[in-house]
Amino acid sequence: MELRKELRTSNGWVVTGNSLYLNRGQEVVVYEKYNQSIRRRVDGKGHEVVLQKVKQINFNSNKNEIILHVQFVNNHSREAHLFFSLRENEE
Repeated sequence: MELRKELRTSNGWVVTGNSLYLNRGQEVVVYEKYNQSIRRRVDGKGHEVVLQKVKQINFNSNKNEIILHVQFVNNHSREAHLFFSLRENEE
């Protein structure tokens, strides 16, 4: 999954309910709900659809985990737990 790779290489992140912002050097990558899809944008530009038929999405985080909960338009739900190691300066 592209998101897992980006988390490992990011310098930090911010979770705001239905959006996830990743700092990658000079870039800010955002995963956000857009209509019935989840899209990825870089520095506020572009529109890369990464998941379709989404009714609702919620991002939560703690020290070394981001939890992604997705409800699809057919009312099925899925949850992903994305774990990663903290760098020394983030502990």
